[in-house]
Amino acid sequence: MVVLFAHQLLPQEQWHLRQSAWYVKAHPTFIDALALVRSYLWAPRLFERSGSQVERSGSQGDLINVSSQVLGCWLEQLCYAA
Repeated sequence: MVVLFAHQLLPQEQWHLRQSAWYVKAHPTFIDALALVRSYLWAPRLFERSGSQVERSGSQGDLINVSSQVLGCWLEQLCYAA
């Protein structure tokens, strides 16, 4: 199902092929497909707060600003690590 979903997303999303130091990938792997699907599903939840604000843990109601670039980096790391 992951591969089929990723294949449907392909025209909409750009494949981000992570390259390793020891070889260059010409085609996406299953991990790339899984990361694409995770990104598609998780990104709206991560960026849903206007102004890219994130709740500070342990403090109710306090918000701190986190740049979209930082959130994008976190999203990419989560998609490949989870």
